Amino acid sequence: MKGIIFDKPLCFRLLGAAVILLGLGWLTTLTRAPVEASHSWSWRGFWWSSRPTQKIELQGSQSFQRGDPVFLEQPNGKFIFVGDVIAPFKSELGTQVVTIRWRSETALPNRPRVEYYETPKSLAWVAKTLLPPEKKKRVIQLILETYEAEGPKLNAKLMPVLRNMLQKSLPSIEKKAIEYLQKERGRVHQIGYRYQENLVQQKLIPLLRRDVMPIVEKHAEPVVERIGSELWDRASIWRFGWRYAYDVLPLTNRNLVQAEWRRFVEEEAIPVLESHVDEIIEVQKKIIVETASTPAVRQAAQEALGVLIEDEELRRLMGDVFEYAVVENDELHEVLEESMQSPTTQEFMSQLESSLQPLANQIGVELFGTPDEGLTPELVAVLRSQVLGKDQRWIVVKSTMTAEDSNEPLPGEVNATWIAKPGNESPFFPFQQFEVDTNDVDSASTPSERIAP
Repeated sequence: MKGIIFDKPLCFRLLGAAVILLGLGWLTTLTRAPVEASHSWSWRGFWWSSRPTQKIELQGSQSFQRGDPVFLEQPNGKFIFVGDVIAPFKSELGTQVVTIRWRSETALPNRPRVEYYETPKSLAWVAKTLLPPEKKKRVIQLILETYEAEGPKLNAKLMPVLRNMLQKSLPSIEKKAIEYLQKERGRVHQIGYRYQENLVQQKLIPLLRRDVMPIVEKHAEPVVERIGSELWDRASIWRFGWRYAYDVLPLTNRNLVQAEWRRFVEEEAIPVLESHVDEIIEVQKKIIVETASTPAVRQAAQEALGVLIEDEELRRLMGDVFEYAVVENDELHEVLEESMQSPTTQEFMSQLESSLQPLANQIGVELFGTPDEGLTPELVAVLRSQVLGKDQRWIVVKSTMTAEDSNEPLPGEVNATWIAKPGNESPFFPFQQFEVDTNDVDSASTPSERIAP
């Protein structure tokens, strides 16, 4: 059987097919509801949709892609899916501009406020998403309640463990620290000499003479006079005098004055001082309190502390000492390992685990959900964004319309380019909040198909 042979040239056949297709497209547009806005012409828009388009400049973003959704925020706080990005490109100034096609006949504001959102790729965002303010308060409350109930028992077990570790660790740390300072004696002397000149001689000694010594004299002088008077009454000039005279005579070397002085200190001076110990302690308290409350002394102490903190050479020395005495101290590591394996430590760890297990379960329910009730919305948002790579970017059109322009038609491409700024906060992707517009005729791009979880 012979095939059918067309007599017409190929170009005529192609032209006829094109005319038929164009006619079908024109008939399709006539069957659609009229839209009072000019439409941008594109092959995709010609064949599949008569919806208008709008250009939006995204200030500060370069990541938006084709298919990213556009939402309209309603006065009640809910969102309606109204469009999506069909053509991202860069402007002449290097900023990202996207062309969006409206997928809804919902009236849009004439001069809206447009914001865009991008889900950060950071642990801080994950933590903030999993723990919103209300949930954070509940978790903190659970921790406080557990500490109030279990804290005393845990502290009673913890203190012997810490005391044992410190008793065994401090000798090793002290030995290594002294060993390192002796090896670096030159650095220590250089720092000490610098502080001796700049801090002690120039600031602290004048401060002691000017502000501290008057306080000491004021409080200590009465007690010192009483003690001195009692010592003078007990001292015997005759006993010291004839012993001194005897010691200076030729051919004598018996040190009678030294012997009498030792006897006087042991039998007379020490008992007098012991009888005034309470007064001496009280005087010291008064001196310390008044000295600490003196503005000049407090300012000098703050300045000296600031100098020590800001001294890079001293910080490096202390860091080297810590590294040598703690981080690189094998003997200390052995001591800590031995302490961790001790029965006391193991008993504390067992009690700690049993005490905190209910708390861990409660926090897990708050963060992740339960098998019966399912995953929490916060965890779903994190998984979709960070694991599945969904819900990364979206644009929100915020209504600022008034009663006069509430019936404005959808904006067309002839309108000026809208400017979108980044949102102040990154809320959840609105897939749990949007409402599907029943007037949307482009069913292939409904939110339920595009962004359903």
